[in-house]
Amino acid sequence: TVKLLLQCGDVNLDSADNDDRIPLSYATTSASLKEGILKQLPERRDIIPDLSDNKGCTPLSYAVEWGREDAVKLLLQMTGF
Repeated sequence: TVKLLLQCGDVNLDSADNDDRIPLSYATTSASLKEGILKQLPERRDIIPDLSDNKGCTPLSYAVEWGREDAVKLLLQMTGF
């Protein structure tokens, strides 16, 4: 299902939940999404990887907190670092 959503051009992947967390924040902390989904994200140029939630946390800060080195590298790549 997630793979299909990523392939759709008309899906807003920056839509936030009640805590202002975007799907990318959850993808960076989910062990079940460790492979596959994260590797497909750089293909979507419409994702804003540094949006912060209502706690001021970004997907990158969640990835660092959860020790997700793969996600940290990917997010740095997406933000141009």
